[in-house]
Amino acid sequence: MLDLYVTVMSRWTPCRTRFYREAPRMAEVVKRVDADPRLAAFWAARFPFVPGWEDGNA
Repeated sequence: MLDLYVTVMSRWTPCRTRFYREAPRMAEVVKRVDADPRLAAFWAARFPFVPGWEDGNA
């Protein structure tokens, strides 16, 4: 559950690249949760990725 919480928190900021830099050990957790197929519909509906999103260029 904590992994999901941290991943949602990382999506609230427009620049996830900074999150990766500031919390590098959590980056793998976040990427793993992003890739979980059970959550694909949730992410698409509530926190969709757009080009440049992770770098804050969306």
